[in-house]
Amino acid sequence: AQQVARRLAQLPEHRRAFAEQRIERVLTSLYGEKEDRVEAVVAVTMDAIEYDEYYAVAKAVNEARSQDVATFASALQSFGLVDMAHMGNQARQRLEMLDRLDELLSNPATREQEMHTALEHNLWVLGSEYAMLASNRTLKRVIQDLTETPYRGERGSERPDLLLLGSVTGRHVLIEFKRPSLDITRMHEAQATSYRDELISKFPGGIDVVLIGRAWAAGSDRTDVPPSLVVTSYAAVVGKARTELGWLLQQLTA
Repeated sequence: AQQVARRLAQLPEHRRAFAEQRIERVLTSLYGEKEDRVEAVVAVTMDAIEYDEYYAVAKAVNEARSQDVATFASALQSFGLVDMAHMGNQARQRLEMLDRLDELLSNPATREQEMHTALEHNLWVLGSEYAMLASNRTLKRVIQDLTETPYRGERGSERPDLLLLGSVTGRHVLIEFKRPSLDITRMHEAQATSYRDELISKFPGGIDVVLIGRAWAAGSDRTDVPPSLVVTSYAAVVGKARTELGWLLQQLTA
């Protein structure tokens, strides 16, 4: 904590408040985790805040506005190069993250909760259409209220792992995570859509449902799946994300 405080104090004043908010958000999300894991995540977050090439190049662009056209154009070019480098670095880091995610998926001890934890703040893994969606305190409370009464006491182990996401446009997506070792059956589909039916009165704009597990159950008939229900596998999700990142890196290095 003292080391983080020292690093925060060394930041420019206009960036310190932002950094403090980011660190506070990280600490809140990791409440109850082991101390060494919290320290590692906080350290990585501080590294990202301190090493901000975007800030430096954006400052140069702003300063170049009052100079000649050639200098201004050169500054904008620098921003584009930094932006491309940042995208490349992010793509490579995300590919490494997918490797770690594969390790989690191949571990027979991995449960729904661990997949929820790994993906809640990495929605890009699910696809670009999910990247701008987010969960918040209100949506989490809605899910808690939905599951608290029916799944208490002896039924606590049956509690579904649900993530409700929303966007500024009013679109909502309900994701149910299943164990990576569990195949999805018609019964699972019916249960997931029943959760949606219970929530629809609170979100009249409609709710799409995503159900993620190991694969379709053997013998499943896929000819009559409603368009508002997506059933997929972790392998398909990770494979698509890896393909998209590989394509992006190809374009950046072409």
